[in-house]
Amino acid sequence: MILYFLVSLVRLALFILKGEHIKQDDCRIILHRHNSVAPFAWCGYIMMPRRDWYEFGQMIVCHEKAHIECRHWIDLLFMQAAIIITWYCPAIWLLRNELHTLHEYEADSRVLASGVKREEYQMFLIKKTVGARFTTLSNCLNHSSLKKRITMMLSSKPTGKARVRAFVMVPAMALALIGLATLRCQQ
Repeated sequence: MILYFLVSLVRLALFILKGEHIKQDDCRIILHRHNSVAPFAWCGYIMMPRRDWYEFGQMIVCHEKAHIECRHWIDLLFMQAAIIITWYCPAIWLLRNELHTLHEYEADSRVLASGVKREEYQMFLIKKTVGARFTTLSNCLNHSSLKKRITMMLSSKPTGKARVRAFVMVPAMALALIGLATLRCQQ
């Protein structure tokens, strides 16, 4: 796992060094020639194929900029460290996948909040679903299930009542589990 991590870092560094650098507003965009690699963000850089820059540039930049602003790459570095330590635990792999999904939901909601039309953005995601994943160290447009992401965009925001219910349920479930464990120990 350490070797895989180091190889991924070297590949990322080569992408940054070999790519065409573009400075747009406060973004550092790296264009590369690998059309099979989906756009991704890592450590303040947005990397995408040159073809995607001309075809979908602004929408990709908006999505990947959300990942950069939320510092998702730091979460992924910590997750990779956890995987290196506990590579044998299936739960850590599931947690990594859920973290990627959560990051994508957050980036999608920021793109939609920026004024991009929902239908236009969903069509863009469908068009970009065909492509290769680059690495687990980056947030890539293809990391989570497209169906889940589109469903999340279509769902309504939770009401205040639903938030309070969720907030109360977690401690109630914890108390119930503690109570059951105590009863079991006494028997």
